[in-house]
Amino acid sequence: PDKPFQFLWDDMRWTVFNPRRILAAAPPFFLLPAAFSVVMSIKRMIPIIHPFNWDPTLATIDKWLHGGVYPWELLQPIFGHPLVTVAIAEAYSFPWYALFLLMQFWYTFSSDPRRQQFLVSNLLIWILLGNGLAAAFASVGPCYYGRIVDGPDPFAAQMDYLTAVADSHRLVSAMAQEYLWTSYQSDFLRLGSGISAMPSMHLAIGTLMVLWMWRGGRFFRIVGVLYLVLLELGSVHLAWHYAIDGYVSILLTLFVWWVVGWALGKRPGKNSDWLAQ
Repeated sequence: PDKPFQFLWDDMRWTVFNPRRILAAAPPFFLLPAAFSVVMSIKRMIPIIHPFNWDPTLATIDKWLHGGVYPWELLQPIFGHPLVTVAIAEAYSFPWYALFLLMQFWYTFSSDPRRQQFLVSNLLIWILLGNGLAAAFASVGPCYYGRIVDGPDPFAAQMDYLTAVADSHRLVSAMAQEYLWTSYQSDFLRLGSGISAMPSMHLAIGTLMVLWMWRGGRFFRIVGVLYLVLLELGSVHLAWHYAIDGYVSILLTLFVWWVVGWALGKRPGKNSDWLAQ
């Protein structure tokens, strides 16, 4: 255009600063942080609601599902190199948080036809999976197995390896795990604390990320799926989760997404073919 800055301002005024868009964004913008605060507070109180006693069962199921071998043992020959482990830990943490915030910001302010489906699904996933199932199947994960469960620790060798990596490299997962455990021992209501393995919210939100990227075309679909696979492998290799924690999260997230989409599509005057959107 002849006046690019004027054109840019007019475009932003009618899209970004559109009063209708701002009004539509206001409820999730202000209410979701409050909702997440409640969800995370309940997560920190899981030890009060239900003792951590599901780890032996989950570990046994994990071993049975993978042919009598613990999943971390299958991954160790492939990923068991310090620099590879550090890279996986970095990819598992910061990009996940950045993408989650970006995804939430996008659906809060955008006019995407799936906006309401995402906002409702996102909230339900945190409540049902992050609180409900996490309390019902209270577990700490492989990284804390030996500190909670009496008897032999099938993850001792894995933790020895991760500890050795953390001694010589900056391993963000090890630092986070130590912080969570210290908080659990001293004051488990501390901000940013809360231990829960089953189900994996990392994988649940990762599945939402795939659904978010799906409409972006083949490239974004491939990137989204590959990152989801990395999250699953990383959750096992870094001893955050049992493999089944991720499997359950992926399936339940897809189910919640489908149910919410079906329910929204059944509203009077709405197109029931929500998949076509």
